[in-house]
Amino acid sequence: MKRGGGERTPGVGGMGQIIAERLAPATIRHVAKSPEYLAKVKPKEGDQFVTKGGPTRGELKLEFRRIAIASSDIHDAHLAAMHLIEVTKNPPPDIPKDKYTELRHPLYLPLLTALVVTYAKPFTDSDTLGRLKKKWEQFDDPALKETHEILLTARNEIFAHSDALKRNIVIHPPGSSKFLKGKEMKHVGYAIGGEWLPIGRVRKAAALTYDLGRRLQDEVQRLLEQLYEGMELPSVPFKLRLRGSEDDGL
Repeated sequence: MKRGGGERTPGVGGMGQIIAERLAPATIRHVAKSPEYLAKVKPKEGDQFVTKGGPTRGELKLEFRRIAIASSDIHDAHLAAMHLIEVTKNPPPDIPKDKYTELRHPLYLPLLTALVVTYAKPFTDSDTLGRLKKKWEQFDDPALKETHEILLTARNEIFAHSDALKRNIVIHPPGSSKFLKGKEMKHVGYAIGGEWLPIGRVRKAAALTYDLGRRLQDEVQRLLEQLYEGMELPSVPFKLRLRGSEDDGL
């Protein structure tokens, strides 16, 4: 298959991910299976081709799907982190600069939620995909490892579930001036607080998602080449086929 020249799929991430299957039909090179290639695989029923000394082709495709989707999720989490850092640099018009912190920006919590929940997807048990292997939770930089663990804990205790011990409600009696930015309150009110991650941790999350996203994308490309390099492929894009296939394991 010709490399390069692929196009980005809208809405799908992957730290520079190139979807190789979406090449123009004219650029796909049909290759007759050589004896060398046929020696690498042993056909069984349907999709269960096996590589000598390794996992079955079906197992490789399941792993490819898991890693490709994880790469997309981590890329989206990286975008959320970068946008959060950028959008909270300056206060909105209704907050004086001398009283502004990033946590007071109205988009801080929504973007932080998107970052945390999306990052945790590949590390959360799933009936269909399964979670990433433990090796993807290992990092050379201790700060990245720490941030990884903080994000997963925050997802479980604050962002994907409401833990009563991590969130508190404060009652504001009438006349309180801080609740409405200095305005007088005529009735009793309330506010919900929580242990939100500070902007410094978000910056570390941006570095974490960049590092992990790069590693995942390298693995995506490796598996893609292992599965399809040298195969005779259709002239049009096709969906990944995971079971019951009788068409050479596409």
